[in-house]
Amino acid sequence: MNSHKSPELLDSRLSNEFLRRLDRYMGDYDPSSTFANKYLNWYEDHSGRRSDWFRTDLIWRLELTRPLAGRKVLDFGCGTGSSSVVLADRGAEVVGVETEQISIDVATQRAKDLRVEERCSFVRIPYINGQSGALPFRDESFDLCILIGVLEHMKPSERIACAAEINRVLKAEGDVFIFDTPNRAHPKDHHTTQLWFVGWMPESVARRYAILRQRFEQNQDFRRYGGNGVSRSQIDHLFPPRAWRVTYEKSAEEVTGEFERLLNQSTILPTPFRKTANWWAKVATRQFLKVVKFLGCRPTYWTASHTICFTKLPDIDTASGANCKQELDRRSMTAGKKN
Repeated sequence: MNSHKSPELLDSRLSNEFLRRLDRYMGDYDPSSTFANKYLNWYEDHSGRRSDWFRTDLIWRLELTRPLAGRKVLDFGCGTGSSSVVLADRGAEVVGVETEQISIDVATQRAKDLRVEERCSFVRIPYINGQSGALPFRDESFDLCILIGVLEHMKPSERIACAAEINRVLKAEGDVFIFDTPNRAHPKDHHTTQLWFVGWMPESVARRYAILRQRFEQNQDFRRYGGNGVSRSQIDHLFPPRAWRVTYEKSAEEVTGEFERLLNQSTILPTPFRKTANWWAKVATRQFLKVVKFLGCRPTYWTASHTICFTKLPDIDTASGANCKQELDRRSMTAGKKN
């Protein structure tokens, strides 16, 4: 890498105060570190690149069924506010929640610099794990909840507790939109390690392999960094069909395109054979997805990252987070007896 390269602020509208807060959030930059390039990419993401991506790849998906303007949106795990400001810019009333004050400080300044602070606020929340913690909002107070790259950083108990709380604060017929959650069924990880087949390995084996390949730091928590990703079945367990209906997910054609790009990234095939190999890969992927669909497996099971919208069915009791979970458990037991 170029050892003289340093972090840059990509959005010129962001102030020096934002830069100061972002530098504090990012921590020390060591250009001689093995992970220096990763740091630079992360810095550029938070300084404007992620917001640009959300404008081009997220907003149109969200507005396929309903416009964002006028909707009250919970941006769950908002990070430094890259998504929150884009949603607010579309006319939504956004509340971003995070567990770390250092992230909220960056997000608040971002909203101020981009002049959307009147429609964009941020709240610090505790970790919600089922034993303690709850969202500080009334029942049925949001039209839409967005989870962008969040679920893969949680422990299973935390996911269950958070899903119950989201259910509580979401209105009937409200939406949960999951975006950019790495899929452990996909052959290559695009989130944490950039390695092949780590999602198919047990977590402990995947962690050791990533450290051996110098793609992960030994003193870090592999799960917290989303090292293994999340499977579609794990997500469906959180938002089961007895309580939610899927109203949007990627098309089979889009999943096919992801596999084509995956092959293009491979260095195994010599360049002269790439074009022919890509054509055969496209044909093979389409046939494979048709077969798995026929066998009852959704094509999106194999996507690189989950992009799904669940709409809450109107007859779920939302009196409290506990009642939500009890009702979902009751329905699960009833369905099991019928089967």
